[in-house]
Amino acid sequence: MKKSSIILIALALVVATAAAGYADIQIRKGGSMWAEVSSSGTIRKSGSIVGQIESNGTFRKSGSIIGAIESGGTIRKGGSIWGSASSCCGDAYARRAVAAVLVFFSGDFGF
Repeated sequence: MKKSSIILIALALVVATAAAGYADIQIRKGGSMWAEVSSSGTIRKSGSIVGQIESNGTFRKSGSIIGAIESGGTIRKGGSIWGSASSCCGDAYARRAVAAVLVFFSGDFGF
């Protein structure tokens, strides 16, 4: 299966989970907790804080802005358009769900 297909499937699963409520998004690997995006936007990998997704969609890594998810679904990396997400992003939780997919399944955002 292509990497882009895996990302789209993961995005659909995360967004479906996001619709259920404002809880932490947890990602398991081999049955163990591997990473999470908290309801406050803190991004943790193997228990350590690696970044933040702010309620306005801004991505931060080590305090520096590296990208953003806009309310219309446009995904930016380093200020340039990287891609887009559809049927999402109207609220902070939906943007966090998209961020989880990008951070953990796309190497482009460097977490």
